[in-house]
Amino acid sequence: MIKTERRLSKSKNQFPIQVAATERSGCVNNHVCLVDERSETMELTRTDERDDYHRINGGTTNKFGAKKIVVVVVGVSALVLVVVLIAVFSQGFPSKKDPLLDIPELQWEGDCPVEHECPDSFKGSLPPLLLVSLDGFRPDYLWRGNLTPTLRQLAKCGVHAEYMNPVYPSKTFPNHYTQVTGLYPESHGIIDNSMYDPDTGKTFKLGDPATFDPEWWQREPIWVSAEKQGKRTATFFWPGSDVSVNGTRPTYYKKYSSQVPFESRVVQVLEWLDLPPPHRPAFLTLYFNEPDKQAHHHGTTSKEVDAALVRVDRLVLALFSGLQARNLTGCVNVFIASDHGMADISCDRVVDVRKYLNMSTADVHTGTFGRVRPKDNSTTVEELESQLRCRSEHLRVFEKEHLPVRMHYRDNRRIEPIILDTDAGWTIFKEDYLPSHKWCTGGAHGYDHFFPDMRAFFTAVGPSMKKNTSVEPFLNIELYELMCELIDITPNPNNGTRGSLHHFLRQPLRPLAPKVAPVAPLEVGQVAKDAAEYAKRVAEARCPCQPSPQSNPETDSDLRRHLPFGVPTTTSSDAEVRLLRNVDYDVGFDERRHMTMWAAFTLGPENQFEKVTPDVCWTGDARVNGSNCPNNETLIKNDLVQWPLYPPTFSSAAFKDAAAYVTNSIIVSHNFSKVLGDEVWRRLLETEATPIMNIITGPAFVTPTSMRKMDDDGLVVPSHFFVIATRCSSDDRQPIAACHPSKLRSSAYLIPSHPYTDNCEAAERIIFRNRARVADIEGATGLEFFSGLPQYDAIRLRTALP
Repeated sequence: MIKTERRLSKSKNQFPIQVAATERSGCVNNHVCLVDERSETMELTRTDERDDYHRINGGTTNKFGAKKIVVVVVGVSALVLVVVLIAVFSQGFPSKKDPLLDIPELQWEGDCPVEHECPDSFKGSLPPLLLVSLDGFRPDYLWRGNLTPTLRQLAKCGVHAEYMNPVYPSKTFPNHYTQVTGLYPESHGIIDNSMYDPDTGKTFKLGDPATFDPEWWQREPIWVSAEKQGKRTATFFWPGSDVSVNGTRPTYYKKYSSQVPFESRVVQVLEWLDLPPPHRPAFLTLYFNEPDKQAHHHGTTSKEVDAALVRVDRLVLALFSGLQARNLTGCVNVFIASDHGMADISCDRVVDVRKYLNMSTADVHTGTFGRVRPKDNSTTVEELESQLRCRSEHLRVFEKEHLPVRMHYRDNRRIEPIILDTDAGWTIFKEDYLPSHKWCTGGAHGYDHFFPDMRAFFTAVGPSMKKNTSVEPFLNIELYELMCELIDITPNPNNGTRGSLHHFLRQPLRPLAPKVAPVAPLEVGQVAKDAAEYAKRVAEARCPCQPSPQSNPETDSDLRRHLPFGVPTTTSSDAEVRLLRNVDYDVGFDERRHMTMWAAFTLGPENQFEKVTPDVCWTGDARVNGSNCPNNETLIKNDLVQWPLYPPTFSSAAFKDAAAYVTNSIIVSHNFSKVLGDEVWRRLLETEATPIMNIITGPAFVTPTSMRKMDDDGLVVPSHFFVIATRCSSDDRQPIAACHPSKLRSSAYLIPSHPYTDNCEAAERIIFRNRARVADIEGATGLEFFSGLPQYDAIRLRTALP
């Protein structure tokens, strides 16, 4: 047996600690240990145990903070002592060798730790940023008894979000890597904790040396960008931090080992901050695999989780005590976050896919959600889907292209073609199990990232952050832009929105530049003055009914009635959009594509909803060319329906004719009109529960291949129907245009239309599942909304969670 003595560099409040490099159960000949993947924490072990505890210098010869490794052979009695020490450290209880015992008690002033003048070496430079991860820490844990007094106090002191939403799937590796890249898993490549790449034939699995292959990590994390831009970085564990991504690692980093005592991790981070400016990291990470580990094994309400909460709170207390002892509490920005939440599971809540699938024809990844790939050419994706769909009320089956858009889980070859989505607390199985099986007891995560139990924790304190500030929930892709700004590096292209978290800051380092107005306002469509041209436009529309005589709208008609927040703008360079004004609604019509892009209208107490009927007798619109009605036979043959964007039921009798213009319609699937059409409006009106709201609706094309054209008629069939509803939270009876921008609230939906995935569930559940951010709709339409609002208010509405 080998004992490794690790001598910490001498500094205030520190002294040597001893730990043992013992073999883990399941390890053979110093090779990779088998890992309980259910833990979902970074249970990676190394191929060379000598690398377990010493610092790797990542290509630098920097002597600061280097550790001396002394290896000695010990007897049986010494071995027993070492094992006892490991047990003490691993449980988080103080011992005589606890490296944190000499750190002075944290002093508070009001809600915040006492701040002293920063040391001279920290003056005149940007504060370092430390990102701390408490794996699996649910936001509601903060209020469980008095288990986390330090975290609760820090949440009051700084910026605290009610919750932070993870990305899908709500797993450890995908979400940690999203936080440091600002990208959805489909974009950065780490689509799960385990995955298969069909192009290379390789498998990624926790505990396998293959995870160190840079090929898996498809995008550059913040520490690589910082290093390339002349900054030093340090990571005490983070997925990908011990991988040479694009040929670069952090200046200081550790190969992951769960055996490293948590206290030692805190001490090392404090040591890194002790380094002189040329060698001090600008960005640091610190990772703890609790309370995730205990929740997996014992469930979220267990005494073991309670003990883990006490433990991590003590570690945060020690971290801030160490900062305070160095006069750094006002000199370092600290983000404390988690990657996801946790749900309790049970062996009574299992979907066994063997009941439905011929397992010899499919490769199935099971757990909290499933991924299915045909095993060979003997079966197709469609055949596998049909075997699984509508078999369990707790299971939904999607081709990955047809998942709710907000999941952003389709555009990567490592994502299997079929996704199995389960209710929270349910588990997908493909093997025999007993009522006490470890895979269906305790806790789990990975479910739909909008399930409340999957929510993550976030709070931030430091000299750049506001104090005593509660903020709205946000999606974790937004962290990256903020972190890049705080350490003054140029971010890589990402899925976040620059400026979306500026309200966290006392003063943004890079305030947004004044917004540039559109080059020119939309041209308003005019009714042809020439009688022949008028007749030609109406006739060429080939609609079944003739319109009442049309006239141009009044020139002084108030544009803000239906477009109070600005006219939607398009990012497409080849669009020719005309603004078509009507009394009850306005429309943006693209004459080049012969397609309506959006319809906008404001609903008031006088607008009563009854039923959206597709049996509208459509008429041509004399204001535009190319507004064609589809051939009815084409619609029937393709199971399609012509659908109104502005429901005629909202119009009074005097203006119903205008609601029948073909420019007020798009093509949707018959299933959409039959199952979802009315329910969209019913749910919207009931959920918003406000007498006045502004609505924008229109077609969306989620991927380039989702723009379908019917060969018979040249009709464009969108994949989705979008709805954006905006209301005033302060006074729901005043004209919405008069609402202060800061009081506006938005909700959005991207409802699938064609193709329509039928999982035999109620319309209400389908609509609820297809909630979205306005930013998702902008990505699917090429439009930008809220162009008439102050920039930060527009960004807030675009990025607000449903």
